[in-house]
Amino acid sequence: MTIATTHIWTLLVCFLFFISGITSCDSSDLDKLPVNENPEVAFVNDDVPQRLSLNNARLKRMISPASNSAYSGKIYEYNDEGQLSRISNCLFEGEAITDTLGYNVYQYNVDKQLVMTNNFNANKNTSTGFINLQTQVYIYSNDGKLEKKITHYPVISQSEYTLYKYKNNMLDRKEHYGTSGVLENYTTHSYDKVGKLILECHYMANNQLINYTQHSFIDGLNTRSVTFSPTGEALRKVINTYDSNYNLIRSESSELVLYSSRSNFTAQYEYDNAQ
Repeated sequence: MTIATTHIWTLLVCFLFFISGITSCDSSDLDKLPVNENPEVAFVNDDVPQRLSLNNARLKRMISPASNSAYSGKIYEYNDEGQLSRISNCLFEGEAITDTLGYNVYQYNVDKQLVMTNNFNANKNTSTGFINLQTQVYIYSNDGKLEKKITHYPVISQSEYTLYKYKNNMLDRKEHYGTSGVLENYTTHSYDKVGKLILECHYMANNQLINYTQHSFIDGLNTRSVTFSPTGEALRKVINTYDSNYNLIRSESSELVLYSSRSNFTAQYEYDNAQ
């Protein structure tokens, strides 16, 4: 059998899986996914474990640079334990903060596990100038694994939740249940042999594939992530850049299809050195 014939047969098998709603997304079966020949989005991986920051740098600020002096960004704050305590969404003029659009507050238990986040958005009709639109509660197993995230919407008095399921001590599947308590969609995770997350597949509740994202690694760093449609069309590409200490310093997200409702976005990250 020639290489061309093998390739055509692989695509045919993928198509049959797709129309039956059971397209494989196992990391050992990457070749069963639709193939995209564009080298800019081709999957790349190595055998190096995922790199971590060499100097334990703490993220201080994320900005989205614009062509003028006004831009948006986030400010990261930490508690005395070094845990993230607040993220503020701000508008900047040069180095000065001109407005705060909203903020998230993070709370932890005695075991230093994140147990609650509250999301506040600017609202001039309240006494504080902000309104709590979303509260997330995190529930853990006895061995410390995140099992459930409950999201409350105080304004409309409704809730939804996500279940986290594991295999071989790795997150294997996330299931999202809507405000009616019915499964709406789920995501599967697949890893390479050294434990790096290389594939996420997003499904509807009826097992129909919505999209999948392949994460590429070079020297143990997640340098590129590409999201594909079920037919293998590249929808979105994210390029990550790191400094010499393996800190993420720039992330560029590009929409690859004209019909996308999203916009291209670039984020730059700034750090404080470890204390």
